[in-house]
Amino acid sequence: MDNVPSEIPRDQWTSYVAYRFNEKTMEMSKRNAKIRKKQTVAHTGGSKPNSKRRAEMMAESGQNPGQAQLYLATHKKEDGSYVNEAAREICASFYLLKASS
Repeated sequence: MDNVPSEIPRDQWTSYVAYRFNEKTMEMSKRNAKIRKKQTVAHTGGSKPNSKRRAEMMAESGQNPGQAQLYLATHKKEDGSYVNEAAREICASFYLLKASS
């Protein structure tokens, strides 16, 4: 707690350090790190919740997007390419399902 960065007020720094060294916080951090390592398909969704993304998509199109549309929106890059091969295969299966119904 003695190494306070110059741009951060001391009371905020001590609160942050106390939070980061809290036993529950450290357990949660370790758990989240394990979960991130298991993630095989990257996404481009960032930290925006899907509920907000769904509301934005509904405002644009006037229709409530389904899970497949949300997945497609969060697994493509800005240039339209997929984030990786696994995402491309999953999205292709959506198109196959849609074509067969």
